[in-house]
Amino acid sequence: MSSLKARLLISLTIVLVLFFGVTGVTLERAFSNNAKDSMHDRLQGYAGVLIALSEQSKEGVARLIDVLPEERFNYTNSGLYARFVSNDGQYGWYSTSMAGRDIPFRSGLSSGNTSFERIVMQDHDSGEDVYAYSIGVSWGTDFEQDTSYTFSIAEASATTDESIADFRRILWGWLGTVSLILLAVQGSVLHWSLVPLRRAEKDLDAIKSGDKASLSGKYPKELLGLTENINGLIHGNYERLVRYRNTLDNLAHSLKTPLALMRSTVESNSAIDVKTAQALDEQVERMSSIVDYQLRRAATSGGESISAPIVVSKIASKILLALEKVYADKQVATRLLDSQKIKIRMDDSDLYELLGNLLDNAFKWCKSRVEVTINTSAPGEVAIVIEDDGPGIPEDMADQVLKRGARVDQSTPGQGIGLSAVSEIINIYRGSVNIGRSRLNGAAITLRLPQL
Repeated sequence: MSSLKARLLISLTIVLVLFFGVTGVTLERAFSNNAKDSMHDRLQGYAGVLIALSEQSKEGVARLIDVLPEERFNYTNSGLYARFVSNDGQYGWYSTSMAGRDIPFRSGLSSGNTSFERIVMQDHDSGEDVYAYSIGVSWGTDFEQDTSYTFSIAEASATTDESIADFRRILWGWLGTVSLILLAVQGSVLHWSLVPLRRAEKDLDAIKSGDKASLSGKYPKELLGLTENINGLIHGNYERLVRYRNTLDNLAHSLKTPLALMRSTVESNSAIDVKTAQALDEQVERMSSIVDYQLRRAATSGGESISAPIVVSKIASKILLALEKVYADKQVATRLLDSQKIKIRMDDSDLYELLGNLLDNAFKWCKSRVEVTINTSAPGEVAIVIEDDGPGIPEDMADQVLKRGARVDQSTPGQGIGLSAVSEIINIYRGSVNIGRSRLNGAAITLRLPQL
């Protein structure tokens, strides 16, 4: 699971379910036991009254000497029942409420022994389940016949069962409601607690888009180490890039000066024959071009994600204006199509390198027209199409010209690294380049770049 918030919510939900589950079961059991204890005490009290209102006759037969104070003993099927019977089964007394009821009470209990149980009525026609309390009683040896009795009291279980069920329903209802409230509160607390992370995410997006240079604002101390390290990485990367480019610039100047001296020496030294001078001059030119190419390749930012978005047509129009002046004698008619002012995240020097090489070739080979079209060929992809009305590039040479040193026309001055530099930069930015035939009957070079 990739969401930190979801992980925390699921973990807290499991903890809450376990906590309230154990709490609910414990409270439900405690209430049930308390209800049963109350039933036991109540039945025990009725049994004590029943014993107090009973006596043994001279003949050794127990009898009730007064009316029981609880009226329910005097009504049929009232839910409260009483009896006492001799342990030998010869004598017994039954309350009026037991008329038509056959409750399997305990019998034969010795004096002082008690029993409390729930009696499940197997035959539902005989009535509902009851809780029953029984106690053994003996009046001693003052009579000719010593007879022991078992006194029993029973009460319908419905009232107790209903109270337990009501408590269970209320308990779990409230626990469920409280759980939902706590989950909602925890969700809100988590949302509030993760605000700094969301702010850091927005800051990183702003850094990626070039709108900010680093993470800013106040962050909790738990995130300070992370944000400071990220800022350190960003600043360190920027400083290394600047030093790298400065070093490359210095290297370019350091190499070009000796090459210029070598060329000047070859041209001014009359002792060197013309053929040798041409060969040396050609190699010096080639070395100079290779140095320029490698420096351009090394200096390419390589799709830095923190580059600010730039309008492609803005760079293209500047290059077109410059080339119109360079090739003023050809009177080239140009057209730039970009109705949406499309932006792309790319280092402007890399875009200048791309468009500069391609448009220079287009001006060099065209007859009188060059067109640049910029559009979004697919979601998240920018297409730049450069067309001219020149001779075009043969289909069998389309792949070859993208390799360093390859040229379509060997008689034309140049080292054949312009299009290869374009291919290198396109690959670094994870784009593609396609060479085909234009609507102007010349070359059409299509660049496809991700709109980062």
